[in-house]
Amino acid sequence: MSEISLSFPDQTYTDANKPSTNTLKADLGSIELAHNAHEADTDNPHSVTAAQVGAVTTADLDIDGTLAANSDTVVPSQKAIKTYADTHIADTTTHGTTGAIVGISDTQTLTNKRVNPRLTTYASTATPTPVGDSTDMFVITALAEAAEFAAPTGTPVNGQKLIIRVLDNGTARALTWNAIYRGVGVTLPTTTIISKTLYIGFIYNSAASKWDCVGYSQE
Repeated sequence: MSEISLSFPDQTYTDANKPSTNTLKADLGSIELAHNAHEADTDNPHSVTAAQVGAVTTADLDIDGTLAANSDTVVPSQKAIKTYADTHIADTTTHGTTGAIVGISDTQTLTNKRVNPRLTTYASTATPTPVGDSTDMFVITALAEAAEFAAPTGTPVNGQKLIIRVLDNGTARALTWNAIYRGVGVTLPTTTIISKTLYIGFIYNSAASKWDCVGYSQE
């Protein structure tokens, strides 16, 4: 703040020695102007350092995109962080895992992997409807009524497999099939056998838009 020139600097005011009202107003005006100028000053008039307010200095800013310093006292720049992240994303190595990374659309051979089948299970239903997009095995555990198998929903792919497993509740139940199911070398089963498990295997044929039954087995 620049020095303020007052009418009565360093004076002790007494009844005999006091400024006029106009003088006081002028001095207060000078103080106000100086205060406003100081408040608007953005040139660090008090010489405050970055360390005093905890600010990051250019010396503390790390622009290394590898973050090699591994420091708790420097701050990486936005560009350094982006460079590090982009490099990591583009890295096709295994990141410490053993074996190759499985790609989404890569042609690869998987060894010693187990793919758990996707099951849909009902105790009983009159219109069993497998979900072609999320069902590998459709299971009925205690069929208590005649069942008419509806066309699987979803969008199956050529060669997709579907196994249907049926067990009645102690009474033989009639089985009928939507036209999308067809027997290939076999006849689709039309009834359960009392308290015996029945397996029926299908493969989707996209050329014919059919679920081809390639076999079934009765307990």
